[in-house]
Amino acid sequence: MIRKLKHTDTELIEALIEGGSAETEAFKFLYRNVLPQISVFVQNNSGDEAMANDVFQEGLIAFYKQVKLGKFRGESAVKTYLFSICKFIWFRKLKKEQRYASFEVEKMKEYEADPSINLVADEKREVIHQLFEKVGEQCKQVLMMSIYEKVSMELIAQKLGFKDGQNARNKKFKCMKKLKELISGDPAIMNLVQQVR
Repeated sequence: MIRKLKHTDTELIEALIEGGSAETEAFKFLYRNVLPQISVFVQNNSGDEAMANDVFQEGLIAFYKQVKLGKFRGESAVKTYLFSICKFIWFRKLKKEQRYASFEVEKMKEYEADPSINLVADEKREVIHQLFEKVGEQCKQVLMMSIYEKVSMELIAQKLGFKDGQNARNKKFKCMKKLKELISGDPAIMNLVQQVR
């Protein structure tokens, strides 16, 4: 069944519920499309490929159980939801082994409280990150450092070679303008981005 379809979230969920060959194809699709992201994430956060495979399998089983019990409500994309479950599992393993970095502590607390917390927000932020890729490498660096990393404009100027903090601010203004132009060209993205907190 699922081979003939486009692998939308609805089709994936229906295939998992249906079972049989459709379920098998759904699992294969998730392995192809989510495991590589998990592998990169785990290896970038003190793990290796074998650990990533274990985390993905554990996450997939947890997700499958939620689908079968009717607990997956589609508030987030399937891939985003599964990725977030795997992140929670990996954070939990790191905490148990006392290997997580200090900057991840607060994030770990959020996922500990509720593994599904901030799934929609994560999806929205992913859209923004994709937009950052379209504004050019220097703009991406300026925006990431100033918005997400809360780096001062003076330090950004030093790191990226601007004359001073004011020059960095001017660059950020131009980058934000370019970003807004991209967003305004797509009402759906505009609506999504406005909801990001």
